Amino acid sequence: MKEAIDSAINQVCDIDYDILVVDNNPERDDETDLLLSSYSDSRISYYKNTTNLGMVGNWNRLYELARGE
Repeated sequence: MKEAIDSAINQVCDIDYDILVVDNNPERDDETDLLLSSYSDSRISYYKNTTNLGMVGNWNRLYELARGE
Protein backbone atom coordinates (compact mmCIF):
# COMPACT_ATOMS: atom_id res chain seq x y z
CA MET A 1 0.00 0.00 0.00
CA LYS A 2 2.86 2.41 0.76
CA GLU A 3 4.10 2.21 -2.82
CA ALA A 4 0.63 3.01 -4.19
CA ILE A 5 0.17 6.00 -1.87
CA ASP A 6 3.66 7.32 -2.59
CA SER A 7 3.03 6.98 -6.31
CA ALA A 8 -0.24 8.90 -6.04
CA ILE A 9 1.38 11.64 -3.95
CA ASN A 10 4.19 12.06 -6.47
CA GLN A 11 1.93 12.43 -9.51
CA VAL A 12 2.63 15.58 -11.50
CA CYS A 13 -0.53 16.93 -13.10
CA ASP A 14 -2.50 20.12 -13.57
CA ILE A 15 -5.61 19.01 -11.68
CA ASP A 16 -6.36 18.83 -7.97
CA TYR A 17 -6.94 15.35 -6.64
CA ASP A 18 -7.60 13.57 -3.37
CA ILE A 19 -6.34 10.22 -2.16
CA LEU A 20 -9.09 8.42 -0.30
CA VAL A 21 -8.32 5.35 1.83
CA VAL A 22 -11.22 3.44 3.38
CA ASP A 23 -10.00 0.72 5.74
CA ASN A 24 -12.42 -2.17 6.19
CA ASN A 25 -10.52 -3.65 9.15
CA PRO A 26 -12.12 -2.39 12.39
CA GLU A 27 -9.02 -3.19 14.51
CA ARG A 28 -7.29 -0.09 15.86
CA ASP A 29 -3.54 0.59 15.72
CA ASP A 30 -3.02 -1.95 12.95
CA GLU A 31 -0.48 -1.70 10.13
CA THR A 32 -2.75 0.52 8.01
CA ASP A 33 -3.38 2.96 10.88
CA LEU A 34 0.34 3.25 11.51
CA LEU A 35 1.17 3.75 7.84
CA LEU A 36 -1.47 6.40 7.24
CA SER A 37 -0.52 8.28 10.41
CA SER A 38 2.99 8.70 8.97
CA TYR A 39 1.66 10.93 6.15
CA SER A 40 0.92 14.63 6.56
CA ASP A 41 -0.35 15.32 3.04
CA SER A 42 -3.66 17.21 2.98
CA ARG A 43 -4.73 15.28 -0.14
CA ILE A 44 -4.97 12.05 1.88
CA SER A 45 -8.22 11.25 3.66
CA TYR A 46 -8.29 8.12 5.80
CA TYR A 47 -11.49 6.51 7.05
CA LYS A 48 -11.68 3.36 9.15
CA ASN A 49 -14.91 1.36 9.26
CA THR A 50 -16.12 0.39 12.74
CA THR A 51 -17.25 -2.97 11.37
CA ASN A 52 -16.18 -5.00 8.36
CA LEU A 53 -18.64 -4.09 5.61
CA GLY A 54 -17.45 -6.71 3.15
CA MET A 55 -15.81 -5.85 -0.14
CA VAL A 56 -18.86 -4.37 -1.87
CA GLY A 57 -19.98 -2.51 1.26
CA ASN A 58 -16.52 -0.98 1.61
CA TRP A 59 -16.53 0.10 -2.04
CA ASN A 60 -19.95 1.69 -1.55
CA ARG A 61 -18.66 3.59 1.47
CA LEU A 62 -15.72 4.80 -0.62
CA TYR A 63 -18.10 6.14 -3.27
CA GLU A 64 -20.22 7.87 -0.58
CA LEU A 65 -17.15 9.60 0.88
CA ALA A 66 -15.63 10.67 -2.43
CA ARG A 67 -15.82 14.41 -3.02
CA GLY A 68 -14.49 14.61 -6.56
CA GLU A 69 -16.29 14.53 -9.86
